[in-house]
Amino acid sequence: MTEQAKHTPGPYSFRFYMTDDDPTKLRDLGIDPVRALTNDGQIAIMAPDEERGAKRIALVDCQIKFKRGTGYKTNCAERDANARLFAAAPDLLTALIKLTNEVLGSLPLMEPLARREFGNTNYQLIIQRAEESLATIAKAKGRS
Repeated sequence: MTEQAKHTPGPYSFRFYMTDDDPTKLRDLGIDPVRALTNDGQIAIMAPDEERGAKRIALVDCQIKFKRGTGYKTNCAERDANARLFAAAPDLLTALIKLTNEVLGSLPLMEPLARREFGNTNYQLIIQRAEESLATIAKAKGRS
């Protein structure tokens, strides 16, 4: 069996403008901030890179119609929401792994109390959610 490639380490990020400065403050100074979007309205998801500082790992498309070449001016809530989710992915995976490990590690210790306090049905639901979490982690790591 071949070893699965690992994802690019996070944290991932994206930005709407090519500066860290507040675009509102720049506009107040008469400076139009440069948008960090392609002409097709795509936003780049970036990851740390030792050599270059950052590298593009994905482009998130705008899902609404716009005149060709003007996508960088187009407001696209779905693209922006997708970019936020994508940028949060490494942190979400790390948090899910930690939470799942803690739940699974404590299940044997808390089983009698959990069954008594929450009932068998709720205890079984906790186990089911932990198994779903393991499947999601496996999917994210390319093992499903």
